[in-house]
Amino acid sequence: MKKRVTEGDWIAFERKQQKSRLKEIKRRNVVLKLLRANRINKTPKRLRRPSRGTRILYAPENFSFINNTEELIKFFNRMEKIQSKGFDVDIDFSGIKALTPDSLAVLVATMDVGRFSYGRICKGNEPADEDLKRKFTSSGLYDVVRSSGVRVEPTVGRFQNKKSKKVDSVKSNDLIKFVTTRLYKKPVKCGGVTNALLESMLNTRGHAAGSGSRYETWWVAAQCDISRKQAYYSFVDTGVGIFKSKQPSILREALSKLMLTSNSQLLKKMLHRQIPSSTGIPYRGRGLPSIFKSLKRGDIANLIIITNDVYANVSEDEYRRITPEFSGTFLYWEYPGERHGKAKPKRAA
Repeated sequence: MKKRVTEGDWIAFERKQQKSRLKEIKRRNVVLKLLRANRINKTPKRLRRPSRGTRILYAPENFSFINNTEELIKFFNRMEKIQSKGFDVDIDFSGIKALTPDSLAVLVATMDVGRFSYGRICKGNEPADEDLKRKFTSSGLYDVVRSSGVRVEPTVGRFQNKKSKKVDSVKSNDLIKFVTTRLYKKPVKCGGVTNALLESMLNTRGHAAGSGSRYETWWVAAQCDISRKQAYYSFVDTGVGIFKSKQPSILREALSKLMLTSNSQLLKKMLHRQIPSSTGIPYRGRGLPSIFKSLKRGDIANLIIITNDVYANVSEDEYRRITPEFSGTFLYWEYPGERHGKAKPKRAA
């Protein structure tokens, strides 16, 4: 016997359907609003648009963020532009002639941020040069990205990441243990490296998200050179950067009070603790000055900071403007290992 549907039943059914549709529309609008405001990092699967195809993006021959900064920033910007148009990206690494592990840290951090990738797929091949291929495959990259190939190289690198309001001493200790065990066959305490890692995490928590309440994800990568007994650390967050973490009016006022003309000059003042409290500028306290102090003590070496429009090779007292800008904060330093009485360690090649 067929159930009779009355007009009242039909009206109730329609109202239920309408409420369900309105609820879904509201949910989508909230998510889209957060995406536009950069308040969430990943595009929900239900909101991803179908791919328009794949575009090949050729990596710069000198794939080094610390040595070829502006070209790498342009490369990542092109990658974002392609993905924003709905295309997947296939990165061709086969032609690169130089590679440093810091560039892989920035690559992974960029791929991890939904507002850069727009939910699109990013994949790539390996360098054709055998030496660079070994560096590529042993960097620990395949521990954080999927690979269709078989990794045969033992890893001498590791990647760590986290999004949290807490500084993670466990992860920093784990990373240092990984590095020193490979360098010395046993865990060794590294006060300068520990300080640099924890202060970098703290700065990300306090300033990377700007005036918003969210917390940015940070990535840190460590690479070992066993023959030199050295390690190379790269810390990156893809937040707003040091000089956009406060209102522009505060920054302009600080530059005026200190009679400076550029952010690069201001960064140098920050490192030397020469920023008066009246300026209201971030990084006035411990943070970067504490890392700089570790550099002066010789606990770390070759400190490089890249943020917004500033490139600072602190070890060489080189501060300059870069264009295009880097949206975020990047720190690189080296652990000199057996540094006492030794010559200054060479930067990663």
